[in-house]
Amino acid sequence: MTPTTGNLARVRDRAQRHRLRLRVTTSRGSSFTINVSQAGACTEQLRVLAVGTRIEGHIFLDGRDAPFAGTVTWTTAGDSRLNHLGRMGVRFERIGSELAEGLEARTARLAPLACLVNGGGSSVSSIPRKDFQ
Repeated sequence: MTPTTGNLARVRDRAQRHRLRLRVTTSRGSSFTINVSQAGACTEQLRVLAVGTRIEGHIFLDGRDAPFAGTVTWTTAGDSRLNHLGRMGVRFERIGSELAEGLEARTARLAPLACLVNGGGSSVSSIPRKDFQ
């Protein structure tokens, strides 16, 4: 993969993210999402898990707990002395139908986060979202 191809892939992924603050519960505790896409979520909590950790839990959406399973793909550590929360990215491997439908309904009403393309130029990419399967 060339650097340009990699950059376009990141731009495409960012264009599909939506800012949604939702409660996430797992056997290891609770956290909140920062953003959610059809492929995964960024969560914020004091203690992050190691990259590669498989995780299962529920995301509270529209008054009910919707199940998901995924893998931690990246982390940024927090600092409890500074009351700074850590963040981690979770790539979904499996999501319940209620989560897929709830996210589809919510994200259809929200505009994707804007991403600059063409080397930081002024054009904004609004790449279409792919459907849940």
